[in-house]
Amino acid sequence: MSKKDIQLLLIVFGILIAFSSWQFVYKANEEKTNKIKTENTGLQATVHDLEVLDAKKDEFLSEIEKMKTECVGITNSFVSGILAEDEIMYLYNMELVDANDVKVPTVSMGEAAEVPYIAASTSTDTAATNTTDTATATETFQPVDEGIKLYNSETTVSFTTTYNGLKNVVRYVYEIPARKAISSVSLAASEDGYLSGTMNLNFYCMTGTDVPYSYISIPGVPIGTDNIFGIMNGGQNNNADAEQAADDAE
Repeated sequence: MSKKDIQLLLIVFGILIAFSSWQFVYKANEEKTNKIKTENTGLQATVHDLEVLDAKKDEFLSEIEKMKTECVGITNSFVSGILAEDEIMYLYNMELVDANDVKVPTVSMGEAAEVPYIAASTSTDTAATNTTDTATATETFQPVDEGIKLYNSETTVSFTTTYNGLKNVVRYVYEIPARKAISSVSLAASEDGYLSGTMNLNFYCMTGTDVPYSYISIPGVPIGTDNIFGIMNGGQNNNADAEQAADDAE
């Protein structure tokens, strides 16, 4: 093999070594480098977002405490139970608002039904950049079951009243301490000048909270009495007569 051939082989080997180095070393390292750069860019954006959030940490904590206080205020605004006697006394007192102008001849009360929680919510976030990008995100929130449930008791009231009596009734319903709503009112004028119609009321209560149930006060009905009807107790009188007869016999 001549010297010229040896030099040619050396050149070919050098080219192969250079190509192999570029293909299997430099190019592979370049791809890894680009991948790392891309990941670093994403991580830098994440770090920036975290830094912004950390700068607002005190503000977020303050808002969380504010929302907790508001939530407690909302739950405390609901009574812990609406019983039939509560509704009866509310409607009984409705007639007393204007004794001469408000009459409630019939009442229809239904059982309290749980109000379902709608767990879907849509939020739109707009991010302004140099290229004015807009992003819209839809999130679905899954509530944590803490045992708190909202109930609605629907009541239909038939009544007759005057115009002023109607205004007094609406004012009275508004002042009832329990959370309530007038869902509908149907009225018709009679020939004697009175209004007759129906009013659909919704009474709300929330169970599972720290709010204790307050028993409604019923005038004229004492609590804890042995004689709930306020009449003569035959058993006790008979016993008293027997004891007196025994004493007389002695």
